[in-house]
Amino acid sequence: MRSLLSSSFATLALVGLLCLTLNASPARAVCSANNKCGRDAPCCSSSGYCGSSAEYCLANCNPIGSLSPSSCAAMPTCQNTHIDFTDNRKHWVNLKGFNGDASLAPLTLDSGNIKLTNEGAVMQLTKANQDVGTQLSTTRYLYYGEVSATFKHTNNAGIVGTMILMSPTHDELDYEFTTANRHEVQTNAFYRGQTSDNDANAETIPASAMGGKSFTTSDFHTYTIKWSPTTIHWSVDGKVVRTIARSSRRVAKTKKTAAHYAYPATPARVQLSIWCAGCPGNAPGTRAWSGGKPDWSKAEKVDGKQAFTVTVKSLDVKCDTPASIGSSPAMSFAGGALDSETGEPRVVPTKRKTTI
Repeated sequence: MRSLLSSSFATLALVGLLCLTLNASPARAVCSANNKCGRDAPCCSSSGYCGSSAEYCLANCNPIGSLSPSSCAAMPTCQNTHIDFTDNRKHWVNLKGFNGDASLAPLTLDSGNIKLTNEGAVMQLTKANQDVGTQLSTTRYLYYGEVSATFKHTNNAGIVGTMILMSPTHDELDYEFTTANRHEVQTNAFYRGQTSDNDANAETIPASAMGGKSFTTSDFHTYTIKWSPTTIHWSVDGKVVRTIARSSRRVAKTKKTAAHYAYPATPARVQLSIWCAGCPGNAPGTRAWSGGKPDWSKAEKVDGKQAFTVTVKSLDVKCDTPASIGSSPAMSFAGGALDSETGEPRVVPTKRKTTI
């Protein structure tokens, strides 16, 4: 079964969350491929605003809307990582004040609150932070490889839990947990944030494909995305539930674009989040996709406060970085002509700094 709403609103909704996280002012210049940033504010943020500080030039700075790809700080190259959140250790630094030095921590806390417990990191969504939610992001960029996260999310109307690979050009691979249905998960694959007429981006995976009637998202499960230059596999508890081949994503030449593969092919950060898609301020379609207005009486008590939660037990990242990057500690997007196969900026090794 395919979900048209998921395809239509997943990326738009996420960009809305990122925009709130950045707290971008409406007075900021908006940037895109056709409206690049100027010299005074050369970096195009992931939410589409121009600026010159770390919030804009780090954390998925978009090379396509920036003054030039080199306006963005270089991307720290992936390293194999295992994080056990049950060890009661804080594996992150706050995004605010982060300078891009990936050696400081494997993750940034972009917004929200997390409580460490013996079960893992409890990511909280409360009424107080419902406008931004809670989000963790890796400080390094995966350029092909495998990501597995073990977590549980008790689905409720209006509340969305996610595991996402998001690139600076808005290539995206994800799992999304939405509405009050605890017996299915949504998967998406987006190329530069684009949806498609036949909704080939989105697919809803029923419980029958993930272990049968006993499957519920409120139990711990391991969700995996294995991403290579030719194939993407989504797996739940080791069982492949969806596959996309790059060969199926061929796009014919048009008057505006050369023939290419609409297939995610740029370095991405891994992100885990919980946010309120059904809260006021979001578009009607986003609220409907999420199941409508949340019922806060169904939230659990965390430290005396009502909170919807995602509890993350572990995160594993296995890198399969292309040989073209080699052992370079950093990667960057190159200027000039786009890659003829992907239709995106070329990714190259660099000696430029990853810090601001």
